[in-house]
Amino acid sequence: MTETKTPAVPAALGGNPWQGKTVHDALAHAVSRWPDHEALVDGDTVLTFRELSAARDRLAVALSKRGIANATHVAVHLRRSWEHVVLLHALWQLGAVVITLNTAWESEELAYALTSTEAQFLVTSTHVAGKPVDHRMAALGLPAYGPADSSPFPLLQAVISDDPDASPHEWSLQSWLRSEAGRAPDPVRNQDAVILFTSGSTARPKGVVIRQEGLLGSAHYFMERLGLGPDDRFLGLGQYFHAGGLVQLLGTCLYGTSMHIFDGFQPEAMAQAVHERGLTATTGFDLVLGRLWDDLERKGWHRPSKVGCAPGLTMYDRLEAEGATVVMMYAMSEAANMVTLTEPRLGSEKGRMSNGRPLPGVTVRICDPASGAPLPAGTPGEICFTGWNLFSRYYGAPDLTRESFDDEGFFHTGDYGWLDENGRLYYRGRYSSMIKTGGENVSETEVESFLVREISDVVAAAVVGIPDTRWGEAVVAFVELRPGAAFDPAALRRACRGRIAGYKIPKRFLPIAPTEWPTTPMGKLLRKELRQTAIEQTGGEIAAHLGS
Repeated sequence: MTETKTPAVPAALGGNPWQGKTVHDALAHAVSRWPDHEALVDGDTVLTFRELSAARDRLAVALSKRGIANATHVAVHLRRSWEHVVLLHALWQLGAVVITLNTAWESEELAYALTSTEAQFLVTSTHVAGKPVDHRMAALGLPAYGPADSSPFPLLQAVISDDPDASPHEWSLQSWLRSEAGRAPDPVRNQDAVILFTSGSTARPKGVVIRQEGLLGSAHYFMERLGLGPDDRFLGLGQYFHAGGLVQLLGTCLYGTSMHIFDGFQPEAMAQAVHERGLTATTGFDLVLGRLWDDLERKGWHRPSKVGCAPGLTMYDRLEAEGATVVMMYAMSEAANMVTLTEPRLGSEKGRMSNGRPLPGVTVRICDPASGAPLPAGTPGEICFTGWNLFSRYYGAPDLTRESFDDEGFFHTGDYGWLDENGRLYYRGRYSSMIKTGGENVSETEVESFLVREISDVVAAAVVGIPDTRWGEAVVAFVELRPGAAFDPAALRRACRGRIAGYKIPKRFLPIAPTEWPTTPMGKLLRKELRQTAIEQTGGEIAAHLGS
């Protein structure tokens, strides 16, 4: 397949201390500095960095014997576990390209991913994310394990099983982890690390090819900005089918931090681990962090003091009040996760509202979405960036790769935001998620931020657009109120008047309880479900509700 790669990044940009390095180098760095320090904790299983390296070598021997080598495409559909982590390290040791599959995907989505990425091996289990996957495998025409010669995927050679309860067999990951021996293969320096799937304006998810050096560079700055080191214990909430999860995982090798992992979001078990094991750091979305913090606070237990990612304003203020180090960011798969990071202890509105400055060696530019011309500070437009963190390409989509870059090598993200006079970025949503109401564009994120920031009774808010015969789209806001506050739509609307433009004021407010937010297992808001709920709850009542 002929592919177009990203325009070369000028060497002068620099900025990545792990430029040209691989994950093998990162683990070797950890083994040389902290060989007997806890690297990975999964329930009762604890691996030091030395033990992680040895387990990687054993598994790499077994994988190599089965034909996995440089540039082999290996799809991984597994729960988050210590075995999953060892597998990733072993595959990268061999130079294989990892295809990370969302654990929530069903057979149609899995079939598309296996076909579009030209997968040659699939690693899976009988249960993924707590759910049986036998029906998915049967629907795909694949065996539970073993050669896949008769499958509908002509390039797929075999299915490798990670079922811990199965009897030992030739294609058992568990058996290989425990019994294989031999000289570990020499590390292969293939920079193509992973194909991640990201949704966007296209009908199907796009396969984003990310380099090892990009993931390592993002990991370096993330860990450094949070002030993490060998004395820290990190509660890993990130999924490995997202760039953020991989960055957190690899960052522990760079700074000697222990990673504590769970299969899915288990608030009670996680709170217990924070308390008993003294976990000091984590990252996540505000809904998940809020649930975890509530549990810890209720029990009088300590909370992690170093928190990264993108909490909402309510959670941000809560963390700041506790004296926590909070680092916000602007991130995406195409940037190996990181584009910008805030400075810890920044305080004031710059800390609460901005996404920080670009990483060293990364340049952010705001462009007119129609002409592509650069825009001055303070003027909203499309967020564009270039630097060492750029992805390699969209796999199998050379035209899309080409169209995503301008002549200067800047990637056009399709995101809406602006830079202030100090170079700080303010991300306010995707252009594709802009609500077009009465001929005006409304940023969902901007209205949400206003509601939480300026109306004291509003704890959390989510804004969606729904079809409307008068406005084209109507702005609808779901609001979670503080305990004891009365839901009064008219009062909420009055609180908006004169403070934001009239066309941005929600045409309808809908109450929502803390437990009713539709989210992924890791707390990311499912806007499509929320939008459907808004349509069902409002029907054709918006005009009548406003007295129009």
